Amino acid sequence: MGIIRPNGGSMPASRELRGAREGIGMEKEIVTVTERTVACDGKDPPLGHPRVFLTFKPGSREIVCPYCSRVFVLAEGAPAHAGH
Repeated sequence: MGIIRPNGGSMPASRELRGAREGIGMEKEIVTVTERTVACDGKDPPLGHPRVFLTFKPGSREIVCPYCSRVFVLAEGAPAHAGH
């Protein structure tokens, strides 16, 4: 669902762990996406969380999952607003 993948691989090209520790010793995961609405169901299925759909607010390029704190960043060149 809009995740950039390297040469057809199964892992997102832009998945990275932020070096600085956040919160209670947890690393913050950053995923770059190309779609304005993304789905998140946690980091480690089946022990993840209920699937939630997150939509970027107009003008926003970053959104955080309220369950697992995974950060989704809208890729450069992706539309900054929803247009139909």
